[in-house]
Amino acid sequence: MPTLTKGRFARILAKFPASSKNFGPPRSYVNSIRELDFVECRKIARLKELRCVNHLVPSLEGYPDLELQIVQKFQKINEPEQELYLLPEARILGSDFFHPVITKRDRFILEQAAYELHQGSHPAHYALKLPGIKKISGPTFSLVERWSDNYCHWLFECVGKWLLIEKNKPFPEIKYFAALNVSKYPFKKQVLEAIGLKSDQILDIHPSDHILFSELYIADAPYSINLPGADLVDALRMKILPKVSKKSTPPRIFISRGKSGNRRAENEEELEDFLAKHGFEKVTLEELSFLEQVELFHNASAIFSQHGAGLVNIVFAQRGAMVLEFFETDFINPCYALLSEKLGLKYRMLANPFYKQFRVGGAWLDKPNSTWIDCAMLEQKLSQMEF
Repeated sequence: MPTLTKGRFARILAKFPASSKNFGPPRSYVNSIRELDFVECRKIARLKELRCVNHLVPSLEGYPDLELQIVQKFQKINEPEQELYLLPEARILGSDFFHPVITKRDRFILEQAAYELHQGSHPAHYALKLPGIKKISGPTFSLVERWSDNYCHWLFECVGKWLLIEKNKPFPEIKYFAALNVSKYPFKKQVLEAIGLKSDQILDIHPSDHILFSELYIADAPYSINLPGADLVDALRMKILPKVSKKSTPPRIFISRGKSGNRRAENEEELEDFLAKHGFEKVTLEELSFLEQVELFHNASAIFSQHGAGLVNIVFAQRGAMVLEFFETDFINPCYALLSEKLGLKYRMLANPFYKQFRVGGAWLDKPNSTWIDCAMLEQKLSQMEF
């Protein structure tokens, strides 16, 4: 059936009083979980009040304009309340449908689904028939977030969120933890096991799944953007670092993107040889387990990396470690600069000299497949750093 015809037919089915459990798409939608009524959602606890969070900004040598932009945009952020909710008889679809949460009243919640889509562009809006339902009984905590397949977002927005909530436990003992694509991304299970969860507690939501939960607990993210506060940083370090072994790891590390899908260094061999002369050893994070990555970063005295999710491991680094981050485009995401300042790390930034002006924040739409890192420019930056 042509896509346009299928979409029109789905919208006709949505007018029938029967549920999307049987046929057609969810019958309606809401923008936010806060718009749900008492039948669909019960507020269990307020976890954080409305507040202003201060993020200290490091000095960015050579980039004063960027430093000013970061101060203006990120130094003080008004964060909304963080609430914990219980959604009885709610459903979650897998990533084939951009994983919306569907309420007892057959409405899907746009803010819980992947990306910032409106109802007219969401795949669930045009479903003729959703996949068959699997039923899960018992209290289940949702670790499903928009960007949860990204290692950095997974660590802060999913796992970190749970670690903060776990201290207070304003609900019954959780039986399951629901997460997307656990079998596809091994780091997810490795992190969950590192914080003490057992394999039979981890519920993997596969792309084509359609799961009905008797009790689904959902919490807002503790921070509205991927800039964790000191409480979340401390919770991760306290939970994970005691598990780090005493194996010997290289003190200076160069994080390779050779196995990444984009933003690979075209001159990686030259770069590796150059950095080796300065005592850096190349490592490929995809070849390491979660705890091996933690150990590597915790023991490192200096880290060179292009911007990427793997650099979030600096959250486990020791105070005083040196971090040099390279940006390929004119878009600068300061998340690791701000994280470094919280951790007492010596952060420096290096940006592609092709660009004369840089922008902070916004959507990163121009990821190159590859980039070139100028070793002469890197030499100059390294000469300014105190190892």
